[in-house]
Amino acid sequence: MRDGYDGWSATYDVEGNSCFPMRDDLLAPLLDPLPTGRVLDAACGSGAVTRQLLDRGHDVVGVDGSPGMLGLARRAVPEATLLEGDLAALPLPDGDVDHVTCTLALSHVSDLRPFFAEAARVIRPGGHLITLDVRGYYARSPLFPLVQQTPDGRVGYMPGGSHETSDYLRAALPHGFVVRACEELFAPPYVPCPDPEPTPLPPGPPDIWELVSWVPEASSAADAGRSQVIAWDFELRPDV
Repeated sequence: MRDGYDGWSATYDVEGNSCFPMRDDLLAPLLDPLPTGRVLDAACGSGAVTRQLLDRGHDVVGVDGSPGMLGLARRAVPEATLLEGDLAALPLPDGDVDHVTCTLALSHVSDLRPFFAEAARVIRPGGHLITLDVRGYYARSPLFPLVQQTPDGRVGYMPGGSHETSDYLRAALPHGFVVRACEELFAPPYVPCPDPEPTPLPPGPPDIWELVSWVPEASSAADAGRSQVIAWDFELRPDV
């Protein structure tokens, strides 16, 4: 995963990722009511959500496992504290933050429970955990986009998939989290359209993104009505 995001960091903020508008549409109503405080942006990436938190008056510490992505974040949000670390072993002491955010990252984690345990450890009682993630670009697929490493030209797929709604609850509830909100965005209904001329596939390893333009009718039908993004607002009970 570290290699994948280090390679992706070269184009991550400039390639027009369709996940970003969906993220921001769901995230803003969850961030707006958060009491101002110290917030951990877990898997902060290039710092987009870190910036949203800073603009709302929070003191922010960002953690990410990719040095390449942290390099982007240091340029984008120099006023934040940025640390290299893992979602299953956050480099923060117990009860260090008022809230935690984690966006577009948990789909890369096969087991949610270690992260929720760590979030409960670092959040002060009464604080919130805001998570947001895609539901898997292709149903049951264990792969995410093809990533090309810029230094030496290596290529590979990053692991990732879709967690069931119940997976989040099984990971969160034992640690004292209660659900305050859950929101989803769904793909539009399928509408048949004439088959356009397919876009030629470029040479090299197949990239799953190319299938959308190669067979758009089939891609649209498969995606219709599917949950694309899910967002949660969990609160850590004060009595935990």
